[in-house]
Amino acid sequence: MDSKHEILQWDESSTFHHVSCDNATLHKRWHYHEEFEFHYFRSFSGTAFIGNYVGKLAPESLFLLAPCLPHCWTGETTESNVKSEDDSPADFLVLFPEEVIVGAYALFPELRTIEKMLEDAQFGIEFEHCPEIAEIGELMLGVKALEGCARLSRFFSILDRLTKCQYRKLSSLNLSHGSDPIVHEMLSRAMDYINEHFKENITLERVSEIANMSSAHFCRIFKKTYGIGFIDYVNSLRIEHACELLNNTSNPISSIGYECGYSNISNFNRNFRKYVGKSPSAFRDDITEIIN
Repeated sequence: MDSKHEILQWDESSTFHHVSCDNATLHKRWHYHEEFEFHYFRSFSGTAFIGNYVGKLAPESLFLLAPCLPHCWTGETTESNVKSEDDSPADFLVLFPEEVIVGAYALFPELRTIEKMLEDAQFGIEFEHCPEIAEIGELMLGVKALEGCARLSRFFSILDRLTKCQYRKLSSLNLSHGSDPIVHEMLSRAMDYINEHFKENITLERVSEIANMSSAHFCRIFKKTYGIGFIDYVNSLRIEHACELLNNTSNPISSIGYECGYSNISNFNRNFRKYVGKSPSAFRDDITEIIN
């Protein structure tokens, strides 16, 4: 599988690009592009991969990513992951070029208030869930229907409101400026494979082969680039998926372990405790107690 460097075709009459998504078009592949990306998940649920960060995607989540920051989004094919209840897209994104903002700083000093937020976006940021973010998400959705100055005014108004919202940085490493493009492509191929096959019997030898590296070299480069070891990354994906299954199904814990890629249930239980801090059964009991 090839790595994905997206090159967008821009409408010269617009400062930014508005894209509505569904589960069929959601970017499941490890990819990057040269624009800032706001991504609002209106009713979508799944997993976010941003730099070396892996975390849960919940409805009404809003992210901001800097140019060239590798990322992908995954989720199951469900009705709510394709359309919201009012038939609007489950998620959508707004992309804008870095040079537009940098040029605007020189013309309008007032825009310096958004500078820190955009700088922090090199790590990927997620805004704190609150009614304000849901309202801003709806404003973003409405941008597409506007034209001319009204469209631009709405966009900068959204940026201004977001500077007043709480957010957290996600990736512990700044990967937004990339590395050697050849190495980046090799690692991207490996990441595509890992993210697609982590529920299977995935091996270091197979992943290294896809990256066209020796196993030892791949492990060193992977850890240096993403700040996490290959085995730890695979386990984090599996345990994240296990948490979703424990929360959303009544499947036996043993079958969940097998479904997440573990051939040994003792190994599953041990890794679950390592990453979550409690056993799978205790995790499920806690969820049941909260619901009841």
